[in-house]
Amino acid sequence: MSWEEFVKTPDVAGSVGAVLGFLSAPGGTRREQAFNLIAGLGCALFIAPYVAERAGMETQASRMAFAFVVGLIGMNILPKLTIAAKRTDWLARFMPSKGSEK
Repeated sequence: MSWEEFVKTPDVAGSVGAVLGFLSAPGGTRREQAFNLIAGLGCALFIAPYVAERAGMETQASRMAFAFVVGLIGMNILPKLTIAAKRTDWLARFMPSKGSEK
């Protein structure tokens, strides 16, 4: 794969979006900033391709644009989903209860 082809992939577009979102985000601890960057990259690299495929986005340009936007806002979405999961105790459904361990 040439450099020109590599730069025009949705993964690169999503990563650029995540980094730009990270740079424009308000401060916090270094740990929070690192989590936000990883969240944005993870959303762009793993969630965006799935949603783009399910939505029927067939052109490279539409997939790149979608991955960029998901990377840009992904770092804001994932922490909010984590907070919501903690509030609703959603994750507890997937963890064994203390009484069920043998």
